[in-house]
Amino acid sequence: MNILQMEIKSESVDEQVFYIPTVQQWEMLIDVNPIINGKYLFSLSTKYSKGSVEVIKPFLRFIKKYKNFSIGFYEILPYRPWYFCIILRNQNLWQRVNIGERICERCGWKGAIADPSDKCLYIGSPEEKEAINRAWSFPTVGCPMCNNKLIGHIIWVDKESFNK
Repeated sequence: MNILQMEIKSESVDEQVFYIPTVQQWEMLIDVNPIINGKYLFSLSTKYSKGSVEVIKPFLRFIKKYKNFSIGFYEILPYRPWYFCIILRNQNLWQRVNIGERICERCGWKGAIADPSDKCLYIGSPEEKEAINRAWSFPTVGCPMCNNKLIGHIIWVDKESFNK
């Protein structure tokens, strides 16, 4: 299958080509597991196949809920499996992030966060050091309830997940 046939958009993220399917395209990709650039999107080796599909499913639920996020995939080397990454639209650019959950030590707020500071996110980027420095330059956000600093370099919080 050719990425162009599927009309999957591609964009440069840290000088690296990322393919960024829509939610509907991801659902189809999970069902079909196409061969793209000569290799399966979800590797057939026992080491990767089940794991990569299972990793994508919760990310897909996440991006359905939060529209400023997407899942991109990219190549590091032709003989290696595809890599997947959550990306956040930040300051009109895509930013690689890890998503997770934090609890505010002051007020107890608990919710989803995005943190771009993990160096592993940038493996394979032609401008790895610059990308990491750029990630650290983004302003951080605090707890949406009390503005306390959250652990990590948090650039996004789910402002709707207030404790009830």
